[in-house]
Amino acid sequence: MSLAATLLLAGCSTNGTYHFRGRSVLVNDLAAQLDHGQLRSYTAHYRLADGGNAVLVQQGSPHRLSYTFFSGSDFSGRYVRLVTHVIRCTTARCTVTDRPSTDRAQPPDAGALAAASDDRFVTTEQILGLVRTAAEQRASTIDSQRRTIGGQPVRCLEVTGVKAPFTACLTHSGAPALFRGTVEGRPIDLALTSYQPGVVGHPFGPRQDLPLVDQRATPAPN
Repeated sequence: MSLAATLLLAGCSTNGTYHFRGRSVLVNDLAAQLDHGQLRSYTAHYRLADGGNAVLVQQGSPHRLSYTFFSGSDFSGRYVRLVTHVIRCTTARCTVTDRPSTDRAQPPDAGALAAASDDRFVTTEQILGLVRTAAEQRASTIDSQRRTIGGQPVRCLEVTGVKAPFTACLTHSGAPALFRGTVEGRPIDLALTSYQPGVVGHPFGPRQDLPLVDQRATPAPN
């Protein structure tokens, strides 16, 4: 049976309103989209609410993530999650730390990302969590539609009837395409401006113009 047919039988549609009894299908579908998307490599550029910009780069295998943020044209922060370690950069320095093996299956550190972005960005995992919470509330309404943002076909969800309504859109690869709402009391407004398959540039290291503090248990040799 096709996904569209399954959604209709569950009480919702691929373009329309998700009724309460069909929302588990929606959440499971988004989670599967995220899982499959982790195998893809891409470079995504964003406009942020304050006029700044962000660049999200994902490598599918080995799985690596890089988030770089700008205020205007000035660098403002970076968070890089590699297989065995994590790099965090402020405007003053970069720090590299070990990534515990118990952390390998965990989503990106939302707190570290919020610090790097100055509370201007939200991860796909956070969006999924917000949708899951809204889906459990009978008073909420979840409307779905297909749109094109940054040249990419995306799925958008408009969630109302909750304490903090929001609109969220995801690309086929699971990258955020748009978010307008509040996350843990922080207003966030971002939109995808361009998307390229593959890794562009060298985003998985520290900034070369900043001092590096290596806090790994066994620092790499110079």
